[in-house]
Amino acid sequence: SNFPSVVAFSQNPGLTNSILTPVPGAIVLYGDGNNPEVIKSAGITQPKAIFVTYQDHNRVVSATARCRSAFPDVPIYVRA
Repeated sequence: SNFPSVVAFSQNPGLTNSILTPVPGAIVLYGDGNNPEVIKSAGITQPKAIFVTYQDHNRVVSATARCRSAFPDVPIYVRA
């Protein structure tokens, strides 16, 4: 498949080429990944895993709940 192995979302475009592209085959898309519709609009309908890494605890809880609702069978890993 031509789809990247890692897709990250950031609302800070300055991070795209420096921090969030950890491996070959990874891409970073501009947008708020805590919205499952943003994830789906990027063509990701069956992610293998979701990682939530906001610094703010409330955002972590909110994003996790939204992603769990949209992707009930996908493992979700979080840190705050």
